[in-house]
Amino acid sequence: MKKEQTSVTLSQVLALREDRVRWQGEMLSHGLPVISFSMNIAGPVKTSPLIRRAMADGVFLLRARLGEALHREERHPSSAGDTVLFSVDREPCALKELCLALEEEHPCGRLFDLDVLAPTGEKLSRPRQRGCFVCGAAGSGCASRRLHSVEELQARTHEILTEGLLKRDAERLADLTVRALLTEARTTPKPGLVDGRNSGSHRDMDLPLFEKSARSLREHFAAFFRLARENAHRPHDGLYLLLQKEGVLAERSMLAATGGVNTHKGAIFSMGLILGALGLFAPDEPFSVSLLSDFARHLAAMAPLAQLRTPISQTAGASLYRCGIGGVRGEALEGFPTVAEHALPFYRDMLSRGLEGEYARCLTLLRILTLTEDSNLHRRGGAEGAAFARGEAERLLSAPQLPAKEELCALDDAFIARNLSPGGAADLLALTELIYLLEEGSSRERELFE
Repeated sequence: MKKEQTSVTLSQVLALREDRVRWQGEMLSHGLPVISFSMNIAGPVKTSPLIRRAMADGVFLLRARLGEALHREERHPSSAGDTVLFSVDREPCALKELCLALEEEHPCGRLFDLDVLAPTGEKLSRPRQRGCFVCGAAGSGCASRRLHSVEELQARTHEILTEGLLKRDAERLADLTVRALLTEARTTPKPGLVDGRNSGSHRDMDLPLFEKSARSLREHFAAFFRLARENAHRPHDGLYLLLQKEGVLAERSMLAATGGVNTHKGAIFSMGLILGALGLFAPDEPFSVSLLSDFARHLAAMAPLAQLRTPISQTAGASLYRCGIGGVRGEALEGFPTVAEHALPFYRDMLSRGLEGEYARCLTLLRILTLTEDSNLHRRGGAEGAAFARGEAERLLSAPQLPAKEELCALDDAFIARNLSPGGAADLLALTELIYLLEEGSSRERELFE
């Protein structure tokens, strides 16, 4: 989606206006009202990756609000400005109010141009005129008298785009991270873990507690991303300390929500690091798993030595790390290779075969167990318990046929009998789901204007 920005001439802009009228007329031939979505961009550069990201977000929200009333959609990319047309089976005045609400509510909405045309071709007027988006003055006086230079307009446009996308990205990533944690928790059956079948090898937690814990972390997930985006210019070790402080606050929120039960401490570390890595992407940079792994590895390598490379804390995970059991620290220092290189491709493959999502995640968890040294398994069952978990996962995945649900339930019972719970593998499964969701969103964004 990232392309070189191109200046356009006045004749190109005027030609696009004529084309847009023609496209609108063709869409109106279906006999329904039409929404014409374009962007108000000052200056000779009418589109860019940043502009298209903002417009794509507006398009996705508009689609969601139109729901089943959306009859037809057409996209017309152009260097002179992109246009998306919607034919909608809804009363024109109601559509106008819906479009006005989107323009007012979205942080980039001041740049949205959402026209509504009745089936007759009549363009519905705006009941409340927009003010100047540079100085806020009411009416169109600033524009008609050209009180602001093109440079001022471009600077304000860039500010709206960057600040608006920061807000939207932080909200979206926080929602997706909570969704990934909820999806992992609800995936059933998982060996020895809390799920919809039972509480696994745990006596102090259940699925509702996990769900409450995940939701309590939403604002902290947004903060991890914002901290990195706003401090991307700082040395990474300083940024890591900021993320670490937010992580402490996140743990406090988790413990307050769960009554002192540690449900997501490992996930806070992993997700916080990944969200921090995402914050280092430029706002107009397309998402890439390989690039994310590089960022995560770089960010982890810059962490204070006491935290990752030679941990001095007395937690069980730190003690096992000193003994050569990498756990989440080892994964972080390598850029989460288990997820990027193994679990995510495996998960995609299972879904491409037509497997239902929950079943595909159960199998992906088994795949993760065959690849990692889960410190939770070592803490609960020692080397023998960890070897049992790995061996059973390998046995089920190497069979001629994929394991049936009954076999997965039997493995769950076997883990519970041995008091085994692969919490680290569960965190990597949640991370796999998050990156899968990010990839899906990034793909939809690229497809919109390709």
